[in-house]
Amino acid sequence: MNNITFKFESNSEIKKRKEVVQKFVDSLIDLEEKPLFISDEATIFDICSDDSSTLLLRIFNSYGIQIQEEQLTLKIWELIDVLQAELIRLK
Repeated sequence: MNNITFKFESNSEIKKRKEVVQKFVDSLIDLEEKPLFISDEATIFDICSDDSSTLLLRIFNSYGIQIQEEQLTLKIWELIDVLQAELIRLK
């Protein structure tokens, strides 16, 4: 029998933003794709199979913010920080 060991990357940045990450995932990711674990290194493309245009539209519909396509390659916690900062700026 093979003993397979999995090493998970850190998720300390994700944990710091737990509630905001949960809201982000709930608003953007379809139920059947929701991840069980998100590491600090994950981008939205690591947890979702939607294309860029769909994700940009969902972000705009959920947050009222239009981001650049290249920002989708940010780590999830970095993207959330960008969205949060923009929401504060718009108030």
